[in-house]
Amino acid sequence: MSMNYDLSLQLQANFTINILNTLINSNEDVAFSSYTLTLALAICYLGSSGITEIEFKKVLSPSYVMKGDYCEMLGDSFANIYGSGRRGDSIYIGNKLFFQQDYAVNKIFKLETEKYFKTTFESVDFDNSTFTAQKVYDFIKKSSGGKTHNTIKSDNIISSKKGIITNAFYFKNIWKESFNESLTSDGKFFAKNGTTKIVKMMRKIDTLIYGNDKNFHVVRLPYSNGNSEFVLILPKDSNMLHYYLENLKDKDLLNLIALTYYEYIDLVMPKFTVEVSHDFKEPLNKLGVLSAFNGSANFSMITKEDNFMIDYISQKVSVDVNEEGIESDEITHLWHKSTSSVSSGNEPIVVKADHPFLYLIINENNILFAGIYQ
Repeated sequence: MSMNYDLSLQLQANFTINILNTLINSNEDVAFSSYTLTLALAICYLGSSGITEIEFKKVLSPSYVMKGDYCEMLGDSFANIYGSGRRGDSIYIGNKLFFQQDYAVNKIFKLETEKYFKTTFESVDFDNSTFTAQKVYDFIKKSSGGKTHNTIKSDNIISSKKGIITNAFYFKNIWKESFNESLTSDGKFFAKNGTTKIVKMMRKIDTLIYGNDKNFHVVRLPYSNGNSEFVLILPKDSNMLHYYLENLKDKDLLNLIALTYYEYIDLVMPKFTVEVSHDFKEPLNKLGVLSAFNGSANFSMITKEDNFMIDYISQKVSVDVNEEGIESDEITHLWHKSTSSVSSGNEPIVVKADHPFLYLIINENNILFAGIYQ
C-alpha cells in the first residue's frame, strides 16, 4: 500500500536516506540533523548558478520544482519549526551568515535568505580570529536558548576564509509517557563490528504505536509537546540494516512510519548518549556535489568576488535518549572558501533493539534528526 505525502517531507526522507548511506559504513554511531544540513545546503543552492546550481538541485529537489518554489516550500516548514520554539516548545533554531567585512554580498541574496529562512548577516574581520569566533559562538548560544556547547575556536578562523554559514538547533522533550526507570537493566547489544557490549536497556510494556513489514519493526514514541516523536526502525534480521538501508526508498520509509497502529508491545531499547562530528564534504561529493568545493564553483548569486567556494561543511551533534525523554543539539558550520488496531491477545509483541537500528526525530512534516545506533 502506498500513500501520498507532503512533497517537502518526501524530499527530506530522500535526502536523509542518501546521507545515511554515505555515513553508515563507519563502525561508529551516526547522528546528524538532516533538517539543518538541508537548510545550509539550501542557502548555498539559492546563491548558486550554472553547474553548481544543477548539482545542488540534484541532491535537494526534483527537476520539476523550480529553485524559488523549493526555497519557499522549505521556508514554510522552517517557519513552523521556528514558531514552535516561540510558542514554548523546547525547539530552538537559527541561521546566520558571517562574511569578511570588505566582501560584497549580493543584496538580492540577502533579501531572499532573510525571506525564506529568517537568516541574518554580520560583517566580521577574519584577521581578528578571537573576536570573530566569539561572535559566532554568541549567535549559537542565543539561537539555541543557551543550551549548545561551543564548537568553534579561534584556530578555525583564518584570513583566507571569507564566510561562514552557521545553523544552530536545539531540541529537548520528555516522552508523553516515560519509561519506568526501575525496569532499566544491563543487557547485551550486538554491535555492527561483531562485538557484544553491555548497555543500559530501557523497557516499556504497553500499548504503543507499532508497525512492521517483512524487513522492519517500527515503534513511534510521541513526545509531550504533541507534535514530535521518536521513531525506532529496527531490522528483523540483526545483520541486515546496511543492506536494507541501501535499498530503502523515501516512500518505503514514509509508508513504514505512516502504516502503524496501536498494539500491545514489549519494547526493549538502549538508553544512550551519542556525540559525533561529521564533515559532509565527502558524502556530498559521493552524491554529486563536486564543483561547489573547487575552483569551478559558481556562487555568483552570493557575490561577484572570484574564487568563492565551499571549504568544508561540518556538523556536531549530541543526542541523549533516556527514560524521561530526549535532548539533542546540533550546530552546522558551512565554510566558504494513522490507523488504529489493538491486539486482543494477552502476549505482547516483543521488539528488542539489541542490534543496530535506525532512529528518527520527527516534528510534524519535518525530519529533524536521523541516527544509526550500531
